[in-house]
Amino acid sequence: MKRQVSSTDVLIIGGGTAALRAALAAAESNVRVTILTKGPASLGIVGLNACLAESGDSPADFFSDTVLSGEFINNPRLVAILATESTQQVQFLEEIGVPLKKANGTYAPRLTAGNNRPRTLYYTDQTGPRIVDCLQQQLQEHGVTIHSGTTVVSLLMGDGQVKGALAINPQEQTIHAFSAKATILATGGIGGIYAFSTNPPRLSGDGYALAYSAGAELIDMEFVQFEPFVIITPAECRGFSVSFLFSEGAAVYNGQREDFLPNYRDRCKGIGKDVLARSVYTQIQEGRATPNGGVFFDLTNSSLEKHPRFLAICRAGGLDPKTIPLEVAPAQHYMMGGIRINEYTMTSIPGLFTAGEVAGGIHGANRLAGNSGTDVLVFGHRAGHYAAAYALRTAEPKLSPEELDKHWNQIVRSISPQEERTWPIGSILSRLRQIMWTKVGLVRERGGLEQAIQEIKTLAAKCASLQPTNLGEWLSLFEGKNALLVGEMIAKAALLRQESRGAHYRHDYPQRDDLSWLRNIAISRGDAGMTITYLLPSLERQGWPKSSPPLSRG
Repeated sequence: MKRQVSSTDVLIIGGGTAALRAALAAAESNVRVTILTKGPASLGIVGLNACLAESGDSPADFFSDTVLSGEFINNPRLVAILATESTQQVQFLEEIGVPLKKANGTYAPRLTAGNNRPRTLYYTDQTGPRIVDCLQQQLQEHGVTIHSGTTVVSLLMGDGQVKGALAINPQEQTIHAFSAKATILATGGIGGIYAFSTNPPRLSGDGYALAYSAGAELIDMEFVQFEPFVIITPAECRGFSVSFLFSEGAAVYNGQREDFLPNYRDRCKGIGKDVLARSVYTQIQEGRATPNGGVFFDLTNSSLEKHPRFLAICRAGGLDPKTIPLEVAPAQHYMMGGIRINEYTMTSIPGLFTAGEVAGGIHGANRLAGNSGTDVLVFGHRAGHYAAAYALRTAEPKLSPEELDKHWNQIVRSISPQEERTWPIGSILSRLRQIMWTKVGLVRERGGLEQAIQEIKTLAAKCASLQPTNLGEWLSLFEGKNALLVGEMIAKAALLRQESRGAHYRHDYPQRDDLSWLRNIAISRGDAGMTITYLLPSLERQGWPKSSPPLSRG
């Protein structure tokens, strides 16, 4: 197996929109930028929120809707940045060639779940693919180096700070150490640890686990968002979310043809995805499901011509939504929790920045629909900008040969050639997904959460006893351990929070309890294992992180 060592100024781990936006912002500061990505970019963004003065919106209204949706445990400073800088990113998209929908010369936002006014901008239903294409073109013009098919297996530490990362490329049979003045984690979410998700299964929570292992603090890990309306059949369409069509005339009813969301069109304003998802889930659990275990999502009276991607996916599965209702159910969709950051996207570890879904604190207990697109652009830009500023004042890190040898030898010793065999990690992950879905899903209670934690620990013990004999096994074991670690974090935080708030619903504590739980749960790695602390929702009240930027720039 080949060993390689490279250096860069800003190292970005991840390949989605947040990573690409961060890379472009850093490259515009004239620093060397390298991207390490495990798989292709996610194309799931269907729109982004922005407060447009011409539509009567304002940053204050946008801030209010976001905090109301997050049920008051968002970091207010991060929310204020999201609201005030959203329009700058709209202008940026126009400049790089993403023509957002307009009518009569002005933007034509649509109303989406949880918003009290239309503010979600889009480019047909191909917003995500168009943004990614335009960003990738810009990165090519700026000469950004991209290593695809590369899995980061460790953050390299020295003198209490992150100095780069160790990565494996199984196709090239290469172990590659990257030294970096600043490192950005933008690895996306956790879809691979739930049985039904809108996310790619490769999202095993690597970024959360890498940050935790390096000593960074994570926050709000109990808050997992479930998309309410996701196609369940046929297989070619399974996992595709149609929630963005809810406000465009969709009728929703159960298997007994009952409209279980009475007058929902009048209640679309301000109604969150958490409420919608639990309403659908309740119908299914109480025996009023469709033949395939969902509810009907009827678009037969809707205009669908402006949604070509959706129609193409339906055609691929033999569906005609203009004549036959779709069968849908909730699916894991987004992770509100993540690595704790300040307004400059700095983590609690020097040299480590974070952007996108893997970052926590912005969305609180429930993400406002349309805010993920805004988040990855606003904070992706900030991460790249401030990581570059940090790199410009930081000396070239020196990687210890002894430390690299230790990492390399640990990997190489465990992958000596051996004949093919049955490798149990697949069945372990399959069991984890079922545990998370049934016991740490939309509805939770103490007994189920305690069982989930115990079962996850049992699975983790099985993983610890496995001895990989080839590179594929080593990588699958690495991802499996990450998934189990993140699953344990979610279950433990969910057990501790004895109330219902946003996407976290406890059947045994069905009410929100502001007196006891208007605070955040933070998780970090301590000498004795996983450490839990409690924080007020405004991080600035805690005196951490420092509010000074990495570098004052003119």
